[in-house]
Amino acid sequence: MKRSLVAIALALACGAALAQTEASVQADREQLKKDEAQLRADQRQLRRDKAAGNAAAVAEDKEAIERDRAQIRATKQRLQTDIEKLKRAQKKEAESRKPLKPRPNPPG
Repeated sequence: MKRSLVAIALALACGAALAQTEASVQADREQLKKDEAQLRADQRQLRRDKAAGNAAAVAEDKEAIERDRAQIRATKQRLQTDIEKLKRAQKKEAESRKPLKPRPNPPG
């Protein structure tokens, strides 16, 4: 009886961890899309400022692009970490669903 309760508790905990990790991965993917969109917008602004001959704005645009690229790297790293956590959680959940081996009968 205790073993089955422990197995149920473990399965519930794994399921909760899995759901939370899946949500983190999805949030990271959405953030990456936003970061990439911001980079493209800053690159367009840089082209416009170069065409207008606005040297001060060009320097600011280049700094913004570097910040965007750093943000994208950080988001990709966080996404990769969350994907690895998700894989581990999926593995734990799969293991928790395996049936328990019956205890051997004592001799006698």
